[in-house]
Amino acid sequence: MSGSRLTLRTIDGTQTVVEGSSTTYYELLEKVSSSDVSVGDVVAVTGSPVSSSSKPASPGTGALDAKTVTVVEPRFTGRVLSHSDGTLTLVGPDGQLLSVSVTSSTRYVAKGEKASSSAVSDGSQVTAEGTRTGITRLRAALVVVGPAPGAGAPLPPPASSSSTGS
Repeated sequence: MSGSRLTLRTIDGTQTVVEGSSTTYYELLEKVSSSDVSVGDVVAVTGSPVSSSSKPASPGTGALDAKTVTVVEPRFTGRVLSHSDGTLTLVGPDGQLLSVSVTSSTRYVAKGEKASSSAVSDGSQVTAEGTRTGITRLRAALVVVGPAPGAGAPLPPPASSSSTGS
């Protein structure tokens, strides 16, 4: 990161993201400040191209005027097979068993609103974000109950998202 610009490494090369005063930053469904985005973070950016000419820029060139920047955390998605003793056992989309550890600091969202761990039941579809602790293990900072977003898509902020930054 450099001042009011982010330089992203993409499949097509590099992309410059121009941060504006109205750019909103998210991490784990909460608003954060630009200083919470670190070198090496994986991000999803929405915005519009900044064009110095009338023709569109080639992929990986030009700049993007950022509306939102979302830090994308490691994520497991699946159906809850069982939940007990601080662990959710999920069946992933490919049938693989995934283990998600949850603690008292794990946050929950259901139907777009903040929820509690009781929102999770056997058979629920969940998406957990946090820190990978192994190939099939994740320590969850956030568990979202409900249909999974598209592959790689950032989770939308809940309707009752609180602000912790600018």
